[in-house]
Amino acid sequence: MKKQITKEELNTLNYLCDLDINYILEDCEDIEEVREAVEQMIQEDEIIYYYNAIEFLKEEDQSLHESIGLARDCGFSIEDLNSELLATLLNQSRMMDEVEDLLKLLEDDNE
Repeated sequence: MKKQITKEELNTLNYLCDLDINYILEDCEDIEEVREAVEQMIQEDEIIYYYNAIEFLKEEDQSLHESIGLARDCGFSIEDLNSELLATLLNQSRMMDEVEDLLKLLEDDNE
């Protein structure tokens, strides 16, 4: 796509704003390719280091209810869980929730 996203537009997204969306846009021909590329990038995104994971969970899911629910939905057992996994799953979920908002930004600019 010829479209580039401005920092102002990207800053309207809370979680996707850290991904290099313009890099994705350079290689994509249409909106469906953008969707697939963004979703792939989200799946590859991880929160590493226990400190970063704990800080993210402290801000986003102090009770761990949501992140443990996501882990359970993905088939993880309690023995598999750690703060990095829980934070990563929650962050990926939040980013996936913003994909439609990103695509709407792109579609609005193409009209």
